[in-house]
Amino acid sequence: MDEAFSNASAFLNSHNIQFPNEDKLKFYAFYKQATVGDCTSSKPGLLEFVARAKWDAWNKIKGMTADKAKEYYVELLTSLNVGWSVDGDHKAVEPTGAVPKENSEPLGKVFSTLANMGDGELDPCDTTGYFALIKEDHVNLLQTLLDSNPAVLHSRDQLGLTGLHHACDRGHLQIVKLLVEQGADINAITVGDCETPLHFACISEQLQVAQYLLAQRCNINLQDRDGQTAFDVADLDFVHELNKGIGSE
Repeated sequence: MDEAFSNASAFLNSHNIQFPNEDKLKFYAFYKQATVGDCTSSKPGLLEFVARAKWDAWNKIKGMTADKAKEYYVELLTSLNVGWSVDGDHKAVEPTGAVPKENSEPLGKVFSTLANMGDGELDPCDTTGYFALIKEDHVNLLQTLLDSNPAVLHSRDQLGLTGLHHACDRGHLQIVKLLVEQGADINAITVGDCETPLHFACISEQLQVAQYLLAQRCNINLQDRDGQTAFDVADLDFVHELNKGIGSE
């Protein structure tokens, strides 16, 4: 199985076959489980779409043995009929139901490493570097910027998000505290989806940030576009942990 897995992964990395994203993520998860083991990295933020999808796929198979992951990897490649077999005679062909390259989601090559995809290109609205400093967790530089340009605190990015939304999504607690202390709207809602910073903290399972927002008496009853509060959209285990923290205070 080790040799078959090695040959299969080499085949995939040397051929640019346009698999549906669902299969790409399966390949990625099985590969990481086979070569690294259980996922132990921090969960990417809600807005890091590619990295989060990869993390979710890998974390979903936590506990699977390396041998079983290799077996599933090989079986998946064989089942897709793309010109590879355990016996050799490899000739790459597009799988049935493959998504045309121009229409596929930008998951990239998902067979080896989990790249920190961030949010893609720089936000053209971020002329001061405000959002970049928040995303990279540069507390001191952010403080300097706010001291020289206090109005930037109330700016929004091209998606209609505030800096506090981004900080909560990433779990940057010190940034969150700084922004709130400087006067950021703790109940700001996003344009379109009407989500609060607490929504972002709960969806991304940033426990310390969510606890801080609650301690600052954020409005827990605000609903998003679908009529759901932050607790409604959160994982039940996360809400349980959050309530435990509240009860211990």
